[in-house]
Amino acid sequence: MLGILDHTLGSLFRRVWFAPARGPLARRRARRWDAADRLFRDATVVAGRAQLADPDTAAGLIRQAEERAAARNALGLVRPTTPFAAGDRMAAADRRVLDHYGLDLSSAWPRLWLVLPEHTRRAVQAANDAVAAAQRLAGWAAAYLLLALLWWPAALIGVVTLTVAWRRAASAAGTLGDLVEAAVDVHGRTLARTLGLRTAGPLDRETGAAVTSLLRKGV
Repeated sequence: MLGILDHTLGSLFRRVWFAPARGPLARRRARRWDAADRLFRDATVVAGRAQLADPDTAAGLIRQAEERAAARNALGLVRPTTPFAAGDRMAAADRRVLDHYGLDLSSAWPRLWLVLPEHTRRAVQAANDAVAAAQRLAGWAAAYLLLALLWWPAALIGVVTLTVAWRRAASAAGTLGDLVEAAVDVHGRTLARTLGLRTAGPLDRETGAAVTSLLRKGV
Protein backbone atom coordinates (compact mmCIF):
# COMPACT_ATOMS: atom_id res chain seq x y z
CA MET A 1 0.00 0.00 0.00
CA LEU A 2 2.76 2.45 0.94
CA GLY A 3 4.63 1.57 -2.24
CA ILE A 4 1.58 2.36 -4.38
CA LEU A 5 1.05 5.64 -2.53
CA ASP A 6 4.73 6.56 -2.93
CA HIS A 7 4.64 5.82 -6.67
CA THR A 8 1.41 7.78 -7.19
CA LEU A 9 2.58 10.82 -5.25
CA GLY A 10 6.02 10.68 -6.89
CA SER A 11 4.45 10.65 -10.35
CA LEU A 12 2.38 13.67 -9.35
CA PHE A 13 5.53 15.54 -8.32
CA ARG A 14 7.19 14.76 -11.67
CA ARG A 15 4.20 16.21 -13.52
CA VAL A 16 4.33 19.31 -11.33
CA TRP A 17 8.10 19.76 -11.76
CA PHE A 18 7.89 19.55 -15.55
CA ALA A 19 4.53 21.29 -15.96
CA PRO A 20 4.19 24.00 -18.63
CA ALA A 21 4.21 27.63 -17.53
CA ARG A 22 1.10 28.86 -15.81
CA GLY A 23 0.23 30.72 -12.65
CA PRO A 24 2.01 33.33 -10.53
CA LEU A 25 5.08 31.20 -9.71
CA ALA A 26 6.04 30.78 -13.36
CA ARG A 27 5.48 34.48 -14.02
CA ARG A 28 7.58 35.44 -10.99
CA ARG A 29 10.49 33.27 -12.16
CA ALA A 30 10.26 34.80 -15.64
CA ARG A 31 10.32 38.33 -14.21
CA ARG A 32 13.39 37.54 -12.10
CA TRP A 33 15.16 36.18 -15.18
CA ASP A 34 14.18 39.24 -17.24
CA ALA A 35 15.63 41.54 -14.56
CA ALA A 36 18.88 39.54 -14.41
CA ASP A 37 19.09 39.52 -18.20
CA ARG A 38 18.72 43.31 -18.33
CA LEU A 39 21.53 43.72 -15.79
CA PHE A 40 23.74 41.41 -17.88
CA ARG A 41 23.00 43.25 -21.11
CA ASP A 42 23.59 46.64 -19.54
CA ALA A 43 26.90 45.44 -18.07
CA THR A 44 27.91 44.04 -21.46
CA VAL A 45 27.27 47.39 -23.16
CA VAL A 46 29.24 49.27 -20.49
CA ALA A 47 32.14 46.80 -20.71
CA GLY A 48 32.16 47.00 -24.51
CA ARG A 49 32.31 50.78 -24.50
CA ALA A 50 35.07 50.76 -21.89
CA GLN A 51 37.07 48.26 -23.92
CA LEU A 52 36.89 50.50 -26.98
CA ALA A 53 37.82 53.61 -25.02
CA ASP A 54 40.49 52.19 -22.70
CA PRO A 55 41.14 48.43 -22.89
CA ASP A 56 43.53 48.53 -19.94
CA THR A 57 40.81 49.59 -17.50
CA ALA A 58 37.98 47.43 -18.90
CA ALA A 59 38.93 44.15 -17.17
CA GLY A 60 36.87 44.84 -14.05
CA LEU A 61 33.79 45.72 -16.09
CA ILE A 62 34.20 42.57 -18.19
CA ARG A 63 34.35 40.48 -15.01
CA GLN A 64 31.20 42.18 -13.78
CA ALA A 65 29.40 41.32 -17.03
CA GLU A 66 30.55 37.70 -16.67
CA GLU A 67 29.27 37.59 -13.08
CA ARG A 68 25.90 38.94 -14.15
CA ALA A 69 25.73 36.36 -16.94
CA ALA A 70 26.39 33.63 -14.36
CA ALA A 71 23.68 35.06 -12.08
CA ARG A 72 21.19 35.05 -14.95
CA ASN A 73 22.13 31.53 -16.04
CA ALA A 74 21.69 30.31 -12.46
CA LEU A 75 18.03 31.26 -12.83
CA GLY A 76 17.79 29.59 -16.24
CA LEU A 77 19.84 29.08 -19.39
CA VAL A 78 16.90 30.54 -21.28
CA ARG A 79 13.88 32.52 -20.09
CA PRO A 80 11.95 30.27 -17.67
CA THR A 81 8.86 28.64 -19.09
CA THR A 82 7.92 26.30 -16.22
CA PRO A 83 7.23 26.92 -12.53
CA PHE A 84 10.30 25.03 -11.25
CA ALA A 85 14.03 24.76 -11.98
CA ALA A 86 13.90 21.06 -12.88
CA GLY A 87 11.34 21.65 -15.61
CA ASP A 88 13.16 24.74 -16.83
CA ARG A 89 16.39 22.84 -17.47
CA MET A 90 14.67 20.31 -19.70
CA ALA A 91 12.68 23.02 -21.47
CA ALA A 92 15.96 24.90 -21.98
CA ALA A 93 17.47 21.88 -23.72
CA ASP A 94 14.57 21.88 -26.21
CA ARG A 95 14.84 25.61 -26.79
CA ARG A 96 18.63 25.78 -27.12
CA VAL A 97 18.78 22.85 -29.55
CA LEU A 98 15.99 24.37 -31.66
CA ASP A 99 17.54 27.84 -31.66
CA HIS A 100 21.07 26.66 -32.45
CA TYR A 101 20.44 23.73 -34.79
CA GLY A 102 16.86 24.21 -35.98
CA LEU A 103 16.26 20.71 -34.59
CA ASP A 104 12.98 19.79 -32.90
CA LEU A 105 14.25 17.70 -30.01
CA SER A 106 10.91 16.09 -29.20
CA SER A 107 10.76 14.65 -32.74
CA ALA A 108 14.46 13.85 -33.01
CA TRP A 109 15.18 12.31 -29.60
CA PRO A 110 13.64 8.83 -30.15
CA ARG A 111 15.60 8.48 -33.41
CA LEU A 112 18.76 9.95 -31.94
CA TRP A 113 18.53 7.43 -29.09
CA LEU A 114 18.75 4.60 -31.61
CA VAL A 115 22.10 5.83 -32.99
CA LEU A 116 23.74 6.77 -29.68
CA PRO A 117 26.63 4.54 -28.56
CA GLU A 118 25.93 2.33 -25.57
CA HIS A 119 28.09 4.29 -23.11
CA THR A 120 26.23 7.50 -23.96
CA ARG A 121 22.86 5.85 -23.50
CA ARG A 122 23.97 4.51 -20.12
CA ALA A 123 24.99 8.02 -18.99
CA VAL A 124 21.68 9.52 -20.10
CA GLN A 125 19.74 6.68 -18.48
CA ALA A 126 21.65 7.13 -15.21
CA ALA A 127 20.72 10.83 -15.15
CA ASN A 128 17.09 9.99 -15.89
CA ASP A 129 17.16 7.40 -13.10
CA ALA A 130 18.43 10.11 -10.73
CA VAL A 131 15.41 12.27 -11.65
CA ALA A 132 13.15 9.27 -10.99
CA ALA A 133 14.84 8.65 -7.63
CA ALA A 134 14.19 12.27 -6.64
CA GLN A 135 10.59 11.78 -7.75
CA ARG A 136 10.21 8.74 -5.49
CA LEU A 137 11.81 10.58 -2.58
CA ALA A 138 9.32 13.41 -3.06
CA GLY A 139 6.57 10.80 -2.98
CA TRP A 140 7.79 9.58 0.42
CA ALA A 141 7.93 13.19 1.62
CA ALA A 142 4.29 13.68 0.64
CA ALA A 143 3.39 10.46 2.43
CA TYR A 144 5.07 11.73 5.62
CA LEU A 145 3.17 15.01 5.33
CA LEU A 146 -0.08 13.08 5.09
CA LEU A 147 0.92 11.03 8.11
CA ALA A 148 1.42 14.30 10.00
CA LEU A 149 -2.36 14.63 10.10
CA LEU A 150 -2.25 11.79 12.64
CA TRP A 151 1.28 12.19 14.08
CA TRP A 152 2.70 15.71 13.96
CA PRO A 153 6.46 14.82 14.12
CA ALA A 154 6.06 13.28 10.66
CA ALA A 155 5.69 16.84 9.32
CA LEU A 156 9.32 17.60 10.16
CA ILE A 157 10.49 14.47 8.38
CA GLY A 158 8.30 15.30 5.40
CA VAL A 159 9.57 18.89 5.05
CA VAL A 160 13.23 17.84 5.26
CA THR A 161 12.70 14.96 2.82
CA LEU A 162 10.84 17.18 0.37
CA THR A 163 13.61 19.80 0.48
CA VAL A 164 16.24 17.16 -0.28
CA ALA A 165 14.10 15.70 -3.08
CA TRP A 166 13.59 19.15 -4.59
CA ARG A 167 17.30 19.88 -4.68
CA ARG A 168 18.16 16.46 -6.05
CA ALA A 169 15.56 16.84 -8.79
CA ALA A 170 17.00 20.19 -9.88
CA SER A 171 20.55 18.78 -9.88
CA ALA A 172 19.58 15.60 -11.73
CA ALA A 173 17.53 17.52 -14.28
CA GLY A 174 20.52 19.81 -14.86
CA THR A 175 22.74 16.82 -15.53
CA LEU A 176 20.13 15.21 -17.78
CA GLY A 177 19.66 18.43 -19.75
CA ASP A 178 23.42 18.79 -20.21
CA LEU A 179 23.71 15.20 -21.44
CA VAL A 180 20.80 15.55 -23.85
CA GLU A 181 22.34 18.67 -25.38
CA ALA A 182 25.74 16.99 -25.50
CA ALA A 183 24.24 13.99 -27.28
CA VAL A 184 22.87 16.30 -29.98
CA ASP A 185 26.18 18.19 -30.24
CA VAL A 186 28.25 15.03 -30.61
CA HIS A 187 25.90 12.65 -32.44
CA GLY A 188 23.42 14.91 -34.25
CA ARG A 189 25.40 14.61 -37.47
CA THR A 190 25.25 10.81 -37.18
CA LEU A 191 21.47 11.02 -37.01
CA ALA A 192 21.35 13.25 -40.09
CA ARG A 193 23.56 10.86 -42.06
CA THR A 194 21.58 7.83 -40.89
CA LEU A 195 18.44 9.52 -42.23
CA GLY A 196 20.15 9.93 -45.60
CA LEU A 197 21.01 13.63 -45.40
CA ARG A 198 24.38 14.84 -46.64
CA THR A 199 26.49 16.79 -44.17
CA ALA A 200 30.20 17.37 -44.61
CA GLY A 201 30.94 19.12 -41.33
CA PRO A 202 29.41 19.51 -37.88
CA LEU A 203 25.63 19.63 -37.53
CA ASP A 204 24.46 23.09 -38.61
CA ARG A 205 21.13 24.88 -38.64
CA GLU A 206 20.35 24.02 -42.26
CA THR A 207 20.87 20.31 -41.66
CA GLY A 208 19.04 20.42 -38.33
CA ALA A 209 16.04 22.08 -39.97
CA ALA A 210 16.09 19.41 -42.70
CA VAL A 211 16.06 16.67 -40.04
CA THR A 212 13.15 18.40 -38.29
CA SER A 213 11.18 18.68 -41.51
CA LEU A 214 11.81 15.02 -42.30
CA LEU A 215 10.89 13.72 -38.86
CA ARG A 216 7.78 15.83 -38.42
CA LYS A 217 6.42 14.23 -41.60
CA GLY A 218 4.69 17.41 -42.69
CA VAL A 219 3.05 18.10 -39.33
